Amino acid sequence: MINQERNMLPKLNELDRMVEDAKRRAEEGQKVEGGGGTRLMPEEIMRARRVEVKRMEVERLRGVLSEVNSQTTHLKTTLDTERAHVDALRQSIDEAACKMIPRELLGEFETELEVGFAEAMAAEAAAGNYQLVQR
Repeated sequence: MINQERNMLPKLNELDRMVEDAKRRAEEGQKVEGGGGTRLMPEEIMRARRVEVKRMEVERLRGVLSEVNSQTTHLKTTLDTERAHVDALRQSIDEAACKMIPRELLGEFETELEVGFAEAMAAEAAAGNYQLVQR
């Protein structure tokens, strides 16, 4: 009686046809359209989710890179300041040495220091403690 009043047989046949069509499309990898618009295949859903995760990771890494760049800039500034300080100390020592040691002796002393330093570095390199670098 309900079957006749609501004309159910054609509607049920149409529903069966739609289910079979959806199964066939799913097996073929085609998109299946439903009442709410286009439904995505599982692979497409997973790809969309991975894209969002990757976007979030890229943003996190950009933040890390920014922090590293900031620290690098700070450390470079500190290093430059320390180098300037060392250069100023070296200049002060040179000036004090020039006042204390006669100029002709200073040249001989520098030569002796350079030779002694070179010999010491060669000995350390031979022992495997340092690697010599030619300038």
